[in-house]
Amino acid sequence: MKGKPSIVAYFLILIFPFVTGGGTAVLPDISSIWIGIWLFSLLLLIAWIVLGNIIGSFEKLTHRFIFIISSINIGVFYALAIVWRISGEVIWLGIVSVILYISSIVLGYKYRKSICLTLYADLSSRGEKEKDSLLSIAILFIAGAIVSFTGGGSIPGSILFVCSLLISTFFSAFYYRAELMISSKEDNNVH
Repeated sequence: MKGKPSIVAYFLILIFPFVTGGGTAVLPDISSIWIGIWLFSLLLLIAWIVLGNIIGSFEKLTHRFIFIISSINIGVFYALAIVWRISGEVIWLGIVSVILYISSIVLGYKYRKSICLTLYADLSSRGEKEKDSLLSIAILFIAGAIVSFTGGGSIPGSILFVCSLLISTFFSAFYYRAELMISSKEDNNVH
């Protein structure tokens, strides 16, 4: 079990969805529906931690990464919901926000290798495929900024919106690190 984080580390990850979910529940005014959704999601995440440790699923690297990615993406959902609620809960903005949120997760996972490699190297060393994948993600962020600002938001709301999409995309791409670590372990076991 060397290298497996303690149960405390999993609870520390919940700080992000706890804070953003709490913000969603009380900003701009208190909403009993959002409080219920927030508490239910926290209970599910806590149950995941407890069961994961009891049955030993967190011993697998991929299960740990999936939990981290899911927790962060739930926090991002709440951050986007804060922007939506502060902007007056405009229906079209909510729909477009959900589409952009899902797109950031999908693009983050689909282009996880390009994103991770870009974080550790300069863009000039990337091929055209990697540059195209990063361009599509940049377009997603620009669309997010435009949508959040035109939806009645403010500059801080737009910044929160784009940063939330960035976090979601990055952590969805983070799964590539788990894939590399697993293949490295398999390679070490072969030799």
